[in-house]
Amino acid sequence: VTDNQTVHAGDVLVRLDDRDYRAALAKAEGAVAAQQALIANLDATAKLQAAVIAQARASVVAVTADARRAHDDQVRYQDAPVTETFTKCAPTVILWPWRAAMFKTLYKNDGTYRKPGVHRPRDPDPDKIETAQWFDGEGRSLDEQFRTRRIFSNFGRSNHALVQLNHYPLGSMESYVLKADRGRAVHSDDLLGLDYWTERNFCSDTDMSVGRYKPQRDAHLAQLKADAVLARLHDTAVEWRKARFDALMLQEPFRALFGRLMMASPTRHLPKDAARFLLGYGNRARAQTSK
Repeated sequence: VTDNQTVHAGDVLVRLDDRDYRAALAKAEGAVAAQQALIANLDATAKLQAAVIAQARASVVAVTADARRAHDDQVRYQDAPVTETFTKCAPTVILWPWRAAMFKTLYKNDGTYRKPGVHRPRDPDPDKIETAQWFDGEGRSLDEQFRTRRIFSNFGRSNHALVQLNHYPLGSMESYVLKADRGRAVHSDDLLGLDYWTERNFCSDTDMSVGRYKPQRDAHLAQLKADAVLARLHDTAVEWRKARFDALMLQEPFRALFGRLMMASPTRHLPKDAARFLLGYGNRARAQTSK
C-alpha cells in the first residue's frame, strides 16, 4: 500500500522477509536436536550406570554371601557364648602336634603336692608321693612316672570318656589378631602367627556335649546381664575389642596376619605313620640333647 491509500479487509499491507527468522528457527531446531541427542546420550549413560550399579550390587551380595560363609568359619568376633560359637574340634585321638598330648590335672589338695602348676601339680612331698595314684581321663591307672614328671598322655589313645576339658585357644580370626597383639602367655615378645594357629585349628569333628549345660548357663548369664554395672562393663569391653581390632588392622603385621588366617585351611589330622615319623625325630633330638 501507499500513503493515504484506502484499504479493504483482506488487502496485503506489508510483506516481511522471513529468511532471518527461518535461519533463526533452523538454528533453534538444531539446538533442540543437539539437546535431544545429549538427553539420549545421558539416558544411555544412565542406563549403563544403572547396569554397572546393578553389577556392583550383585558383587556386594556375593561378598556378603562369602562373608556369611566366612562367619561360619568364625572370621569376625561375635558377642555370643563361646560354647555355642565354637563347636568344631579335633578328633578324639590326635597324634600330632606333640603339644596336643599335653594334659591338665585335677587333683586332691591333700598335701601330696605343695605347689600348683600349669599342667600338673609341683613340689611333691617325699613322704606322700609314693602313695599318689594317677589315672587318665578314662579311668586307666597310670604308672609312677606321672607322679613326678610326665605331662603328656600316652600316645594314640582316647582320654575323654570320663572327663573332658574344652579348650578354646584361638577364638575367631579377629580375636586371634587381638591375642597376637597381647603376645604369648610365656613369651610375650613373640608375635603369634600361623604356627600357633595351625597346630590348634582342628575342625574335623563336631562336639555339642557341653550344650547339655545350656539351661543352667542361660540362667546364670541372664542374672549377670541384669546387673547394670556388669552390663555396662560388658558393653564397654565389646566396643573396646572392636576399636582395638580396627586400630590393629591399620598396621601391616596384623593386617598380614589376618589375611593369612583367612587364606589358611583348617588343620589336617596326620595319620599315625606320619606322626610316628615326626615323633621319631623328636625323640632322637631329645636323646642327643640329654647326652
